[in-house]
Amino acid sequence: MIRTAEQLARLPDGEHKCITIRSAQPGDLKFLDHLQKKFSSQVGFLPTQALESNIERGRVSIALENDEPAAYLLGKGNYLRDAHFGIIYQAAVSYDARRRLVGTALVQHFIDQMEPTIRLIGLWCAQDIEANEFWNACGFEAIAARHGSRRRGRVHIFWVGRTMRGRHEQLRYPRCTQGGLMREQREVFGLEPGQEYQEVELPTLAGEPVAGARSGRSAQRGARSGKQLSLAEQQRAFRYGGGKHICVVIAGVTRHLPVAPFDIPNFTDLARVMVGAGAGDTRVGKGVVRPARPRLAGGSEVLWTPAKAGDAA
Repeated sequence: MIRTAEQLARLPDGEHKCITIRSAQPGDLKFLDHLQKKFSSQVGFLPTQALESNIERGRVSIALENDEPAAYLLGKGNYLRDAHFGIIYQAAVSYDARRRLVGTALVQHFIDQMEPTIRLIGLWCAQDIEANEFWNACGFEAIAARHGSRRRGRVHIFWVGRTMRGRHEQLRYPRCTQGGLMREQREVFGLEPGQEYQEVELPTLAGEPVAGARSGRSAQRGARSGKQLSLAEQQRAFRYGGGKHICVVIAGVTRHLPVAPFDIPNFTDLARVMVGAGAGDTRVGKGVVRPARPRLAGGSEVLWTPAKAGDAA
């Protein structure tokens, strides 16, 4: 169970009074953008428009220390259509405000503001950063992992904590995700009982180049010399090598996909990129390709996987 309230209860009254938390306002955008850029290797990056939208929807909380902004947290409920699951997308604390439980207070505020139906809170955290220890200290548990972006080659750890309303809730993690920098479907792997997050190693990502493979401008030069490149290599060359792109609309979904200086991929490949479908895992109907997902008896899609036996009950 998340122990943030217990930690805050031990703070002297004087320390409570100097920290105030409220919903972010449009005037806080500059601070939020500055802090996320400062810690972009840890919290990721959201465009200014996305930050503005989340502020308008009341999804951002900001902590003030002596009336000066010191930290923020971005999250929401109903993660991946689960009415009992909340998600934290970003949380950052200024260097000079650390070690004073400002981040802990923000997490508690986020939990307190959640809808009464929320029983579990989850988040993704890169395996190689110190923030994992913070979430562990707050009572979250590492139960799953996925691949990060191809460029960094990181592993993302999925941390889950129970709220007071969910103290008997079964821990679970998503079967796959499709957001983030990769913009493609990523399988999520459950951790073995007792496995530490530092020990997690994932199988090689499909389409990942072997050691010595080229990307970016070197991949473009390879293409011009007649070398056949995979769709994944074309995407990398586009993202980091300045290639051109085309706009494709399938089933009402618009995506910009890399092509020049390469040949245009066939439309089956384009559809798979857009919906994250794997080879041999598609159903075609009226020109639409969708990933085939297992379904429950009632017909709803299976999006979540229970944590393995042996995880904390």
